Amino acid sequence: DMLDFERISSGRLVLVRAPFALDVLLRKVRATFAGLAAAKGVDLRVAPLPPELEPAQALVFGDARRIQQCLNNGVSNAIKFSQPGGTIALLVHFDEDAAVDPGWAVLRFTVRDHGVG
Repeated sequence: DMLDFERISSGRLVLVRAPFALDVLLRKVRATFAGLAAAKGVDLRVAPLPPELEPAQALVFGDARRIQQCLNNGVSNAIKFSQPGGTIALLVHFDEDAAVDPGWAVLRFTVRDHGVG
């Protein structure tokens, strides 16, 4: 949202780092858009978590609200530009090598589709 862009550019965006269940967040994103995707004839999938993030260990730290906001924007855009019969996949990649602190990892989220957007 435009206010967030203003906060980011001015350095005033506050991220709230707290533990959250990654699998639950991904299911929420899918549930939010399942009806819209189905109405358009698009298959919306959440890929299985990487082995390092199996649901039993998938309590992660981050700003769940902002992550979900980004994923919602990506999925919404993917649905808008996907053709009926298309597939949208929501993926999480585990990248321990990109972490700046020992014992931490970086998660990379991908919304993959075949639309023009």
